[in-house]
Amino acid sequence: MKECTKINTCPFPNCDKSYHLLTSIDHFIEDYCNGEKKDDCIRLKLEGHNGGIHVPSNMMPDGLPLPGTHRRDWDEVALEFKKHIE
Repeated sequence: MKECTKINTCPFPNCDKSYHLLTSIDHFIEDYCNGEKKDDCIRLKLEGHNGGIHVPSNMMPDGLPLPGTHRRDWDEVALEFKKHIE
């Protein structure tokens, strides 16, 4: 399966290297950025919706914040749209 077309510009697979110490992050990259769940990526869906919605840099492909970070700074539009696509 081909990798995501956004893999080089997306903040998630290029996140701080300390997150890559968490085994789960590498599994997310394998599943969402390079694998079968690519079409389920909430980041990609938000970006592709009506010209694009600002996607928070700390949002993981499943729509949750990176471990140790919060949603409090996320744009309300992104939060609202995320509810409808889950």
